[in-house]
Amino acid sequence: MSTIHRKQRVFREPFTRKILISILLAAFAILAATNLINTVLLDKTFAGGIDRAANRYYDVNMRKALLTFALVRGLNAVISVVQDSEVAFSPAGVGVTVAAGEILDPLNDMIERFSWVMLASSTSLGIQKVLMNIFAWLGFRILLTASLLVILAGIWFPGRFKFDLKELGLRFLLLSVLIRYAFPLIAAATGSLDNLFLKASYTEATEALTQVSNEIEEPDIEGTERMDKPGTLDKLKDVWFNIKNTIKLEERIRLLRTRVSEYTHYIIDLIIVFILQTILIPLFIFWILLRLVSSFFGFNALGFFETKIFGRRPQVS
Repeated sequence: MSTIHRKQRVFREPFTRKILISILLAAFAILAATNLINTVLLDKTFAGGIDRAANRYYDVNMRKALLTFALVRGLNAVISVVQDSEVAFSPAGVGVTVAAGEILDPLNDMIERFSWVMLASSTSLGIQKVLMNIFAWLGFRILLTASLLVILAGIWFPGRFKFDLKELGLRFLLLSVLIRYAFPLIAAATGSLDNLFLKASYTEATEALTQVSNEIEEPDIEGTERMDKPGTLDKLKDVWFNIKNTIKLEERIRLLRTRVSEYTHYIIDLIIVFILQTILIPLFIFWILLRLVSSFFGFNALGFFETKIFGRRPQVS
């Protein structure tokens, strides 16, 4: 009698454990499918803090990029006004006007190109934030739910397939976590690198460029307005005003000649900062994540993207 009781106990323990594990997996699958796993379990934990930090990172850097874009476009407008004002009194000194245009045009062209970089950087940050929300939905509501159901099927139907369902489900579980936190990880890593290596260059460059508008602002041009035919005294006044305006232009040109290379250097620094921060570093981290996916599944994820995007077949070594 004791032998039969012992056999029944051995039979009941694995079956009871299987029931309990199945209930837990089904409960987590329901929470994942209904997004309650975020609101109930994750938002109050460290995982929720990662999401909030990533959202703050994207919001702050999008504002920073837009403010820098507005600063550069405002500087471009100031330069255009200065050039227009020089043309307005060019009869007083044609050589002066030509020299000022030669100095301002390269800086103006550089600012025009930088404005496109800033537009691309702002767009990149916006796309990353949208993809973060999409990956959060895809990672947990789809992949996590599917992985838990596959593990549940592997518990109840072992050996029914050529591959191990529980192992496949665990791999999908890891993949769902990786996809869910891909862009929060990108934001955290990029933010850390930005604080270590890029923040000082950005601060120095923006502070220097804010002074540009004051240094190459429109000079105070003096003149006279008359409705009647000018007399000899009026003509002498015009000559005097033209001489003063020409002197002001020459002073402005000397200042620009000494500072324009410095301004160009700061603009190049900002181009490097924003290209690294918003494009190159996120792409590098995303490449690392693809390598992790490849190692999890033995699947050439990079070759798959290369085939779909560029129409090439991955090389077989």
